[in-house]
Amino acid sequence: MLAERYLKRRFDEGRTEGRTEMQAKWEEWNRRREEALAENRPFDEPPPSMKDK
Repeated sequence: MLAERYLKRRFDEGRTEGRTEMQAKWEEWNRRREEALAENRPFDEPPPSMKDK
């Protein structure tokens, strides 16, 4: 029972960490996209995906 709780907590923490990292990748990508748009430059960088983890 303790092991189950421990494993669930570790899983949940890892999931939260992964979401935080992915959110940061999306925000960085969007910042670069907006900069390119403001400078009237082409932007062909693909958006981040789950494969980029």
